[in-house]
Formats: sequence, structure tokens, C-alpha cells
Amino acid sequence: MTSVTVTEVGREAGVSSVTVFKHFPRKEDLLLDRADDAVEVLRTAVRADGDVLASLRAATLRLADERHALSGLKDASVPFFATVAASPALIARAREIADDLQRTLTEELAVPDAGLLAAFYVSGYATVLVETARRQLAGESPDDVADDHRARVEVIFDRLRTGFSG
Repeated sequence: MTSVTVTEVGREAGVSSVTVFKHFPRKEDLLLDRADDAVEVLRTAVRADGDVLASLRAATLRLADERHALSGLKDASVPFFATVAASPALIARAREIADDLQRTLTEELAVPDAGLLAAFYVSGYATVLVETARRQLAGESPDDVADDHRARVEVIFDRLRTGFSG
């Protein structure tokens, strides 16, 4: 990521580096460009009528079932994960984005202990994504990885709903 300059990206895209920075405030955001999509998924789920956990669960499973980029199950995810894993700057930016998502979710939730729920959800999902990436980079079957991903998401929501005892 550091060997390509924003000027080179702009030149390749036929725009100035100023234009690139208007759309991508940080160089890392050129690759990690789904934060706004993630915020929209969270807001839509939280603002739906009914049970917040059920809405978040449905939205998260829908991402997996669609093999959406935010699930890490999209066909092009392996090169993406390899690039991120090789870059401390991208890893740091991904963590910042997770912190921002946690803050957004906390602000959106109208439930007791909103910050705690947001932390559990975002950290749990990040853990699932890291395991999904690890398994894909190891060359495991995409269907096996997707099944495991979905099962681990179910565990997140089961634990959020019932706790860790029993």
C-alpha cells in the first residue's frame, strides 16, 4: 500500500490527488471503502421495528448469505485479506473503522447498556471476520468457510441473547 502514491492513483483514475482525497480522506480508505456501507447496514437494522438483536442478526446473516463484501465471503476477498494482512497501516485503519462502527452503533441503540451491546457485537463480528480471512487465506473451501462464518455469527447472537452460562 505504501509503494503507490495518491498522485499515482489519481493519475490512473484520471483525476487529481485533491479529488482522490475528497472521496477518500486517507490513503487506506482507497481499499477499506465499505465503512459507509457498514454504517448503513447497522442503522437500518437498529431503526427497524421490533427486536434490535433480531434485526442485527438478520442483517448480519443476510450479508453472509449474499456473500457480500462486508461478510468477507465475496469471491474477491482472498486477495483483499492478503493485502490487508501484509499492511500494518491497513490493519490499524480497519481497527479505527471498527471503533467508529462501535461508536455509531452505541449512538443508534436505544437500549440499556448500548455501549456494551455495541462492543460485544462489533468485537464478535470482527473476530468472525478474522477467522473467515484466516481460513480463506489457508485455502479452505469457500462453502466450508461460509458455513463456519454463518455458524459463528449465530453463536454471537445466541450469546448476546442468552449469555455465556450453560
